[in-house]
Amino acid sequence: MKLWLPPYLSIRECDGGLRIGTLPPVAWQLEEPPEFLLPFLRRCAQPTEREQLVGTAAELSGWTRDESIAMIADLEEARVLVPAPEGRGRYDRHGLFYQLMGIDDGAQKHLSEVSVGLIGMGGIGTHLATHLTAAGVGRLVVTDGDEVELSNLTRQTLFTESDVGRLKVEVAAERLRALRADLDVVALPESFSSADLAVRVAEQADLVLLSADRPADVHLWTSRACEVVGIPFSASGYIEGHGSVGPLLLPPETPCFSCIRAEAERLPDTEGRRSGETTAETTAHELNPHWQAPSFGPLNALVAAAQANEALRWLLGLPVATKGHRMLIDSRTYDPHWEEFGKGGTGCSVCGTKEASGWGGIASQYAEERESHSFNAVLLDPLVPELAAPAPGMLIADVGAGAGQVTSRLAALGACVEAYEPDSAMRELLRRHVRDHGDLVRVLPQGLEALSGAEGRYDTICCLNVLDHIADLPKSVRLLHGALKPGGRLVLSIPHPMKDRGGWHKLPGPHGWEYRHYVVDDYFREGECLKDREDRNGEVKMRGVRTYHRTLSRYFEEFLDQGFLVRRVLEPHPEASVREEDPVIFDKASRIPYFAVLVMERSADA
Repeated sequence: MKLWLPPYLSIRECDGGLRIGTLPPVAWQLEEPPEFLLPFLRRCAQPTEREQLVGTAAELSGWTRDESIAMIADLEEARVLVPAPEGRGRYDRHGLFYQLMGIDDGAQKHLSEVSVGLIGMGGIGTHLATHLTAAGVGRLVVTDGDEVELSNLTRQTLFTESDVGRLKVEVAAERLRALRADLDVVALPESFSSADLAVRVAEQADLVLLSADRPADVHLWTSRACEVVGIPFSASGYIEGHGSVGPLLLPPETPCFSCIRAEAERLPDTEGRRSGETTAETTAHELNPHWQAPSFGPLNALVAAAQANEALRWLLGLPVATKGHRMLIDSRTYDPHWEEFGKGGTGCSVCGTKEASGWGGIASQYAEERESHSFNAVLLDPLVPELAAPAPGMLIADVGAGAGQVTSRLAALGACVEAYEPDSAMRELLRRHVRDHGDLVRVLPQGLEALSGAEGRYDTICCLNVLDHIADLPKSVRLLHGALKPGGRLVLSIPHPMKDRGGWHKLPGPHGWEYRHYVVDDYFREGECLKDREDRNGEVKMRGVRTYHRTLSRYFEEFLDQGFLVRRVLEPHPEASVREEDPVIFDKASRIPYFAVLVMERSADA
């Protein structure tokens, strides 16, 4: 096999180093490279047999054969050296792009074997058909019942003036075959009047792309047809000056259209969307008999290009930003707005999730990730035992013990721990976690309220992420104070109040979510609030977890008024070692505080 430097990869000398690539994630810089590396890379500009490159590397470096083989393997792993094409052809430049994306040489062959259904041959549909044909998709099933009109020509690029009056799909099939003779085109000159057409398209496709906007049920019919066949579908269009791409839906991996329908039809960026309330626009009947959606050629092309990119990425197994998300692009500023849609819950037979929105769902997520891949594991588990300072013979209460990670650590250091956990699902995880500690741990099926009968019982109490779930804060503080011995220690953590009414502005990127900035809204308004829980990769796992927001000063006032002495206040952030294994957690928790941790004492004379 011959190797060479991929044409898409820039390699430059700069500041005594070697810069490879132009933009992350491809770009990186090698400081003080060995002298032989530059002449070696120059010889790699032409396709060369691997064995010959091994000899060249050994000759220039003075290394052994095994060392030279290892170096070439490292350059291949870094994609500085890649397999050279055997010949040049129609899809060479696309092949370079797929190679840049890390796809093997079978990408083009795979595209030649897939079929895409296109519902609508308007401004977006014609652009989509052209992109997919040019990219080498093997088969297109195109549908539209309209004839070409003169007003179409501002944006529907497959048609000319001489085509006015002809069926759109017939003209489109001719032009697409002229672009690529080996394309298989199935033209269905039909308008939507029932779900039957969507079924016939879905049965012939691996993916359906919808750009038609009428009749009103076209999205629902298409989604249901694709659900029956088991293939994804994605819609694209425009809302006045905004282009719309997605969401790509494939339940149960994503929500189904039935569950997101009302939310998707609300206006973006309205308070109704953020709060989940129904707006007038979702139920109103159109009063303007002349209403017609404006359509602008460049906006159609912009939307179609993004949708074609998403379709090709899906077909080739690459991450798809619009899977379960919709992107709105402002044609005036090119600002993107991302909308995320949640599943319909256990009540939906199509996309219903097994996780509940309450403690059972939290227990499920804990079982999957709590041990090592969570904010608690990264920020609290190593810190809390250190702050609690357990010693043999001490009696410690772990209130809201959860899955038992902190309880287990405290017992491992010799303390006797009474672990309070009211939820049965979480308690089962707790018992499994502490079973090796024998009589040192006692599991109690109650919550913080059980401390009312434990006056002056504990040397230390750990109360982690409990108070934000309790409505009566003053009573809870009194219970904690009363259950401690005079001079006893309280280690308390709360989700940082700054986060309760805020949220990340995040965008899908090539390697997962990219977190741009954090927005805090209405911090001083205390009371009930709803939170979403994300997994280690930033995907929303549970919605609508009810908690109580209070300012940080409110917490301090309650504890000081009750007679606690505040010894330490911490806002923990992750160690650098977390970056590699949990990059999303590291990125978020190293930029804003996720917990506030307070170490307090009950005064000795209390």
